[in-house]
Amino acid sequence: MWNSMRGILDAWFAKDGGGAYAKRSKKQRRKGVQLAGKKSGAEGPGFGIHCFIINNSGDIDDFYQVHEEVNAGGSAQVFRAVELATKAVRAVKRIAKKSAGEIARVIQEVAIMKTLDHPNIVKLFETFEDDDYLYLVLEYCAGGDVLDNLLSNGIMDELAAAMVMRGMLSALNYLNANGYVHRDLKPENIMYKADSAESTVSQLRLVDFGYSCRAPDEGKALQTKVGSPYYVAPEVLSGSYGRECDIWSLGALCFMLLSGIPPFFGESDAETLRLVKAGRFVFPSSQWHGVSKGCKHFIRRCLQVELDKRLSVTEALDHPWLKHKFRGKVIHLRDETVERLVSFSQYHDLRRRGWRKSPGIGMTVFCCFSGVCFLNILFWSPMYTEKDGGTEPKRKAGKKERKK
Repeated sequence: MWNSMRGILDAWFAKDGGGAYAKRSKKQRRKGVQLAGKKSGAEGPGFGIHCFIINNSGDIDDFYQVHEEVNAGGSAQVFRAVELATKAVRAVKRIAKKSAGEIARVIQEVAIMKTLDHPNIVKLFETFEDDDYLYLVLEYCAGGDVLDNLLSNGIMDELAAAMVMRGMLSALNYLNANGYVHRDLKPENIMYKADSAESTVSQLRLVDFGYSCRAPDEGKALQTKVGSPYYVAPEVLSGSYGRECDIWSLGALCFMLLSGIPPFFGESDAETLRLVKAGRFVFPSSQWHGVSKGCKHFIRRCLQVELDKRLSVTEALDHPWLKHKFRGKVIHLRDETVERLVSFSQYHDLRRRGWRKSPGIGMTVFCCFSGVCFLNILFWSPMYTEKDGGTEPKRKAGKKERKK
């Protein structure tokens, strides 16, 4: 199965102009970095950051001492690990080889990450595989994610929110320039490199590219309904979208950072998605008293249903709010805001751990894989399709297909 999946990745890189996804033999491992595609002479246009990512087959324990689990979701677990040779601390993401679909998603994640090199994007160092698991060795982020920091620090200010926006917009600008869409921007996917009270833009890392893909060509659109319900853009729910969906998610994230709840938060999943599609939200004075007009304007411009009214990445980077000279004004979260954060975090954590609703007509179906919910809204439709030109195999509900 893995060999067939590797063929998919080779085709992906061939399309992208990159090198081959060469699987190293045990003899080749750890003898210095081998340029991917060198054997075939693909050194010119194919040369890039992906050439320096080592792909290993064999026992990861030969090279890393794997310690405690630091995160988990769906079929993936993340562990803290120490490289035996250098004593460098890394994060090891372990994904079970449960299905061709999950393997394909990991292959696409690796393929994308091999091409990325940006200070606000988590670094991929190398990969391993054995009979049961795939392993991604990543930059270790000791500071935790944004939501955990909100809960533990107990303070929020516009300066901190603007810092997160600047870092993520810088990462998105880089992704856009390289032809990618992230598709799953949320607090859990933004981490701090260091565990320090003095967090800066340089400490921020965008993580989890399992559902990222290539941006559509001019005049074309992505169609796969993928994302996290509280941050997904309305056009994603409609099944026709592009890179603008990431700006919507960033606006919803900014709202969350400053209020303790997402802008679209219904009593049920179906209600939440109806609110998202309508795109109507308010800034309750009890929660937003003291927040600047510039900040609210930034959020409104990100959360525009009409794409021509929504900020682009470059427009967002130039927004006056992000260029404002903040004077260290700190807003201590009110007790009710902290309670909302805790309640939301506990509720959302159940979703992250693979909670699933029963499918049916008139229901919203969520199937969580590694913390990402694929959405089937109000009807039974394929979980994954090849509409976006990705590697996800098509699935259809129904007894006939399961009998094959």
